[in-house]
Amino acid sequence: MRHFTFNLLLSLLGQLFITLTALGQAQTSQKMIQIIKTTEAIVVDGADDEKAWRNAMQTDNFINKWPLDTGAAVLQTEVKLMYDEKYLYVFAKMYVKDAGNLVIQSLQRDVNPYYSEGFSIVLDPSNKKASGFTFGVNASGAQFDGIVQVNSDSFEMDSKWYSATKRYKNYWTAEMAIPFKSLRFPQNITEWGINFIRNDMANNCFSTWNRVPLAYFGANLGFLGKGIFESAPVKPGTNNTFLPYLNANAANYNTGNSHVTAGLDAKLALNSSLNLDVTLNPDFSQVEVDQQVINLTQYDILLPEKRSFFLENSDIYTNLGSTNIRPFISRKVGLTDSGLAVPLIAGLRLNGYLDPKTRIEVIDVQSGRLQNDALQNYYTTVIERQILQRSNITAYITDEESSGNSISGQNSIAKYNRVAGTEFILSLFN
Repeated sequence: MRHFTFNLLLSLLGQLFITLTALGQAQTSQKMIQIIKTTEAIVVDGADDEKAWRNAMQTDNFINKWPLDTGAAVLQTEVKLMYDEKYLYVFAKMYVKDAGNLVIQSLQRDVNPYYSEGFSIVLDPSNKKASGFTFGVNASGAQFDGIVQVNSDSFEMDSKWYSATKRYKNYWTAEMAIPFKSLRFPQNITEWGINFIRNDMANNCFSTWNRVPLAYFGANLGFLGKGIFESAPVKPGTNNTFLPYLNANAANYNTGNSHVTAGLDAKLALNSSLNLDVTLNPDFSQVEVDQQVINLTQYDILLPEKRSFFLENSDIYTNLGSTNIRPFISRKVGLTDSGLAVPLIAGLRLNGYLDPKTRIEVIDVQSGRLQNDALQNYYTTVIERQILQRSNITAYITDEESSGNSISGQNSIAKYNRVAGTEFILSLFN
């Protein structure tokens, strides 16, 4: 009897594995658009009057995304793509009932773009369905750009690109020129993951070119169409960034006081999918301030991370655990438990892909002196391995450790806080 039960259990587990594998390997239907190369000079003015645009492939047939994810969009959108040695060009025509009466919530850059009549493009240059970019405009020309991470995005990218919009009676247009140097992508790849999102605020709905199921974020990288380049875009030179700063402060309160501080932020591309971020004596004064929130509860409010050092590929650690239990919160780095700022001395961050299915995140940040005269070190390593089609298994360890004072010399829980764990997330096709 036991032998029969054991064989039955093995059979059921085998059937379950076959079913999960089949579901995991299921593919969504992907639309495709050809991207032609041009040598003609393109003026970004919101009009497609250059001869090259007449030769570009046009795509339409946008599908409802929200509040329904089936059927054709009520108001359709047409899109064309081109490229040259420096830019990816996008031209979109959005049909409306009355272009003089469109919903525009803000003209400020990067304010939530999905509340206004708008258009955006989602790009996955490496075609790995894990990290990409989004660029878009609302109908009045306000830009937004950001880093897309699997099923979410962050509008803190702020790269330099060009766009223009125009309004006509029954439609409005958007034209964009996105520099290849603003993107990270492998060499000799002619197929990128691409999707387009249309915000139709007159009907309070969204539509996409390639279908995205209702349960997923509109810019989800698992549901992109294909953009086929005529030939592989020319990969820009080393896409490394160095941002030094110098800060002088002088005050005179009878005794007089002045000081000068300097620091550096650097982003080094080790390869097309692995990056090293370095920060020395960071200031973060250029970071946008947080939106004010009134907290009437006894719990802390988790505000979004806006410091560029922590942003790219940050979903690998921000999504660990659950909403109420996170093993690592980057916003706590450089803050005391009471919310006072602590100067940071230096930080290193390695993030990206070791291979097409393995992603890594290593963070090590050293703070200055806390109120108890202790130095604080924040260390985190996360390794994520993709299995099946969109599922993954993750292992992580975090270590927050004090040194340099009497408490740190003791072998007690006051010296360190360590967390280690694993996670398995199963994402089925449906």
